[in-house]
Amino acid sequence: MRIVLFPFGGNAREAVATIEALNATGQGIEVCGFLDDKYDEITRAKHPMLGGRTAWSQWRGRAKLLAAPGGPSTYLGRQQLIESFEADSEDWAQIVDPSARVASSAHIGFNTMVQANCFIGVDSKVGNHCVLLPCTVVSHDSVVGDHTMTGAHTSISGGVMIGRNCYIGAGSTIHQGLTIGEGALLGIGSNVIRDVPPFAVVAGNPARVLRMQQ
Repeated sequence: MRIVLFPFGGNAREAVATIEALNATGQGIEVCGFLDDKYDEITRAKHPMLGGRTAWSQWRGRAKLLAAPGGPSTYLGRQQLIESFEADSEDWAQIVDPSARVASSAHIGFNTMVQANCFIGVDSKVGNHCVLLPCTVVSHDSVVGDHTMTGAHTSISGGVMIGRNCYIGAGSTIHQGLTIGEGALLGIGSNVIRDVPPFAVVAGNPARVLRMQQ
């Protein structure tokens, strides 16, 4: 399989390490290069800079695309960026680090990256266009909505429902059976013991709503 990565940011560059780990098991994945709208300003890339987002048209059908933009300050724009590629489901890559443990009954969507030492439990679902950073735990019967990102060492207990386009900060814990509304942001180390409204910013132990984004 050949993969094109977008953008030249931390998540996509970390994807290269995951691909290297997969190749060490005999996968044979080729990284063709990066797309980035500021490609002409980037000088430290290990792999070729292929152009901006519009250059995807030259690679469609020849490679899979893995788009992993966004962080805690920009995550709400992830969906719009990803949709700008107008890619079909078969155009997208999916990469899962070989050290991850995924139950046979779990589902992982397309354009989703699961990094080292993650655990995805029985009958859980991780949606499309998600990024799970190292050591994320998604326990049984939980759902991680499309376009959602989790920081390292996030713990999602059983039966949790996380909406679309959320950002779960590193080291956060979400207690069993809770619902995290669409577009919510959980600050680093949040201990979530009650439902979180859509587009809320929460943090603390226990986590409390700090403000609303809409």
